[in-house]
Amino acid sequence: MLAQHQVLSDQTDQLSLLYQERLAKMLKERQQQMLQLHREMLEREPQTETTCYPVDIILSNYQQLKETNSHVYSPPLYTHPKGYHFKMVFWLNGILSQRGSHMSVWIISIEDDCDDVYYDTLPFPVKFTVTVQLLNQEGDHDHVTKQITCRMPREASIIGYDDSFITHSKLEQNNEHQTIQYTKDDGIKLRVVKITML
Repeated sequence: MLAQHQVLSDQTDQLSLLYQERLAKMLKERQQQMLQLHREMLEREPQTETTCYPVDIILSNYQQLKETNSHVYSPPLYTHPKGYHFKMVFWLNGILSQRGSHMSVWIISIEDDCDDVYYDTLPFPVKFTVTVQLLNQEGDHDHVTKQITCRMPREASIIGYDDSFITHSKLEQNNEHQTIQYTKDDGIKLRVVKITML
């Protein structure tokens, strides 16, 4: 009886091992298929073009953020579908040598759940520009437009910045005819216009 039990136990272990091997093989094949599909997508889609833009970003509580030297992160942004991932960081009271006189903007790389799969197919290092606007909230004119150049190695944190994005005096000014206003109701609006791969 003991011998039969041992044989059954050995057979169960062998079946379990066989199942794990087959499952691992299936998962590996599936990952390879996904990587191949992503390579084909990148070949068909020019990387100089970006989609899903423009994206508007609204920053509230401007005075409080400025007075407390706080910073705000944008939602995750992407150069193109399944592309490079990053966030923008807005320092309302400036950073480093521009603290107290400017609003500063940084761009940082971020990790994503798909990095292990998709980042293996992306070339590094990579260079691109982010075109961002500070919007005039009194009309579709006189927006402040800046281009920030980013250089992204495979592992990075800060990949681009403009410490002197705009002076506080210009950001808070209201012209005599009230046709230009960048801060309104204690908030500012920015727009990521486009991403251009270089």
